[in-house]
Formats: sequence, C-alpha cells, structure tokens
Amino acid sequence: MSNAQTYTEAEVNERVREALEEVRAKVQELFPRAKDGNEQQVDGVEVIQKINQILSQLVEEEVTDEECEKCSQLMVVKHGRYGRFLACSGYPECKTSKAISTGVTCPQCKEGYLTEKRSKRGYIFFGCHHYPDCKFATWNRPLPEPCPSCGSTYLIQKYLKIVCPDKECSYKRISEERKN
Repeated sequence: MSNAQTYTEAEVNERVREALEEVRAKVQELFPRAKDGNEQQVDGVEVIQKINQILSQLVEEEVTDEECEKCSQLMVVKHGRYGRFLACSGYPECKTSKAISTGVTCPQCKEGYLTEKRSKRGYIFFGCHHYPDCKFATWNRPLPEPCPSCGSTYLIQKYLKIVCPDKECSYKRISEERKN
C-alpha cells in the first residue's frame, strides 16, 4: 500500500499557484525596481541561481534517521541530476553527501554496499559504492533478503520475478507487485 497522499486536480493547481506566487514575491524582494522606475541591470545567471535557490527551499526534504559522519546532524534525501542521494541537513556549513544504500552488501568486495546509479545514457543500474576500487555492477535490482534455497545473501528482481543471483540455484518467485 502506498503512503502517498492523493489530491484533486483543483488542489494541485491551487498548491502550484501558491508556490509560484511565493517565487514571484521572493524574486521581487531580491531584485527590486530602481527608484526612478527603471529596472536594474541584473546578470541573467544570477537571477537563475537565485530562483533555483528559492525553488529548492520550497521543495520539502525527506529527513532520515541517519546521522552525518562529520557533524552528527541528520541526513536528508535530496534529488539531483543523477537521482536521489543523502546530504547533510547542515548544508552549506557541512557539504557531506553519499549515495543511498539498497541494503545489500557488495558480493564482490564484501566491504561496500550496493547503490542505485545512472549510466551515461540514463539507464538505472546497481553498483558498489567503493567504485572504482570495486567494479561490481548489475542491471537487476538487488533485494536485501537471503535466498531460502541456497543461502545467498541477497536476491535480485528481474522484471516481475524475484530470483537468486546464483546461477546454480533455481529459486524464483513472482514479485509482490504482480500479485496485487
């Protein structure tokens, strides 16, 4: 069952209007008109940076229970150009960030954990966070549950099937998503 709230189209439109009104008010606050009525000369890059800063403040951050290694503040989930990642809530004083773990220990180096990554072409794959020291990668989503047949430390999701990554093991089942 999903925890996402549902909104009517009218509620969504109203929230978007409110957010845009907040952005417009902030832009006017940051770039007021000159006293003689002429607009100030402002660098376009500066305006875009300020608008991005305002928009990022409007987006709600998902706070996690994980603490930053450097400053002990809580980590938050951020959305970047290559997907989601954890960042320190003390930004800009603390610039610590790291990938979100799938909960599976790397089967190759046994030290790292597997994270979701994006290829140059935008395809999702899963690799060890110790890259380039460890080059383990897979296209299939790893699941943090042991194989009931052979005892492998994790299972992988291939389309709507969940299978064991050990080629000699024949364990497979249908994903819970498909059953619903």
